[in-house]
Amino acid sequence: MQPYLNGAEWDYQAVYSILTHPKYVGYAVFARSSRKLYTPAVRLPETQWVLTPGAFEAIVDSETFQEAQRILRDRTINKSDEEILNSLRRLLASKGTLSLSLIQNSPDTPSPSTYRRRFGGLRQTYSLVGYGHPDQFKSMDLRHKTLALRDEVLTQIVRLFPNAVSIVRRSRRWRNKLCMPGGRIVSVMVARAIRSWKDSVRWQVDPHLSERKFVTLLVRLNQDNSGVKDFHVFARINAKNRFRLTVGDPRLQLGLVLPTLSAFPEAVERAAHKCLTGL
Repeated sequence: MQPYLNGAEWDYQAVYSILTHPKYVGYAVFARSSRKLYTPAVRLPETQWVLTPGAFEAIVDSETFQEAQRILRDRTINKSDEEILNSLRRLLASKGTLSLSLIQNSPDTPSPSTYRRRFGGLRQTYSLVGYGHPDQFKSMDLRHKTLALRDEVLTQIVRLFPNAVSIVRRSRRWRNKLCMPGGRIVSVMVARAIRSWKDSVRWQVDPHLSERKFVTLLVRLNQDNSGVKDFHVFARINAKNRFRLTVGDPRLQLGLVLPTLSAFPEAVERAAHKCLTGL
């Protein structure tokens, strides 16, 4: 690869400058910036540039250049706050409701993380588009509570075994997991309690396909999901889809009941080495 100007390395700004400069289509460009006496230079908007067509021989055809500009304008990072809020308003008008999964699965809406970075969270974002009745946040609040309880369990285990267990997260797409001596990874999965037919209680388990090969600590929450009911260790959870556990579910016998977290390392080793059947 040829070096950039004066032997400099190619970086994001170098590539962006080439993709957006009209000189490659043959235009001479003036007034891209302005500077008053003793003040820093200020970049001017494109509407104020002075363009002279045909000043150079074009090395990129106009159609290709304009298509590149369209693609760049459509990138979320280049959209204003109002533009990405309008995307959410259109989704709300189409679906009549908003949720994390709806936003994630909408091809025309930025990712939930974009709204969190721009506006501080989905709840704050919802209020900006006129969606914010307290009943509409029940599922979101429960999810946040569940994540907080999961983080609490991970932290408690590390505190109990500071020299043997650590929390690892290899990428933003990889959930926090526990790392044991020798590099063994343990998945931690939380099962929320839900009320079903005739007020009977079930525990909802949402398997993560990327974690099927790991020893799994299943944490069942109490009936109002305010704390932990019990712990179970499985060699793995093989299920591909969401499933529910009943009170005294026989499938729990496929793992090891963990009376206290102090028995966690021993239970993990037993589950792994004895090759217990997974759920």
